[in-house]
This record gives sequence, C-alpha cells and structure tokens, in this order.
Amino acid sequence: MKRNYDFSKGSVIKGPLKDKSQVDAALKEQKTLTSIRLDSEIIEVAKQRAEAEGVGYLTWLNTNS
Repeated sequence: MKRNYDFSKGSVIKGPLKDKSQVDAALKEQKTLTSIRLDSEIIEVAKQRAEAEGVGYLTWLNTNS
C-alpha cells in the first residue's frame, strides 16, 4: 500500500453532504455502469495496445471505441 493517496480529483461532491438529491445529481455526471462479454482475444489485443500507449486497457477501450 502507498503511504499517501491523492484524492483531490476523486470527489464528485465538494463539501459536506446535505441530502440524497445531492448524491443523485453528482452520480448523473458519472459514466454509465455496464457489463459486456468480450472474447479473450479482444481483451488481449486491448491490453497490448493499451500498454504500448501507456494507459489501462479499460481506458483504451473507452477512448478507442
């Protein structure tokens, strides 16, 4: 584990939580959660290309679709 973590970009809600609507509004700005099944060949190619570009494979898939 790291000794320190940078959460400066991780918070979608700034300041104290006031009510559930504040959370709901912040979550609408997030990406959509989904689940898909991909062939293992697709995943391997994505991982190889992502590594070559210096990004994670899920980031690579998200930006190259």
